[in-house]
Amino acid sequence: MTKEDVAKLFMLLKAAYPSFVPERAEEAEIKINLWVQMFSRNTYTECEWAAQRCIETCIYPPTVADMKQWLGMNLTRDDKIARLPFDYTKPVYANEAYMEAKFEELMRTLTVPKESMIWLGVMAIGVLMIAVGCLIWSI
Repeated sequence: MTKEDVAKLFMLLKAAYPSFVPERAEEAEIKINLWVQMFSRNTYTECEWAAQRCIETCIYPPTVADMKQWLGMNLTRDDKIARLPFDYTKPVYANEAYMEAKFEELMRTLTVPKESMIWLGVMAIGVLMIAVGCLIWSI
């Protein structure tokens, strides 16, 4: 939204909440600039819709957070993704090859060498033979 759009929106909100716009000019200017920054990605129509929902539901003048909450409810999933400040489809890390190498290194540390597998097999057979011997001895 532009500064003019925010000024129109403030007129709408002032009609519902007389204390919405500060009386001092410099405070009003600061508030307008904040709202321009906070709603720069939104259209006037979207913000007007959110302001109307706030007027219907809020006892007190709406804050930026109140407006953002209503704007979030009005967006589809694709709209929300399009407004993300980053491309969520790309990896977050900068060096993909480095991450792949780290993954391979981790997988090597987690794999068990063949000698250990043979030793575990022999141990398992030994435990099984002891269990069978105890079972036969108890009969």
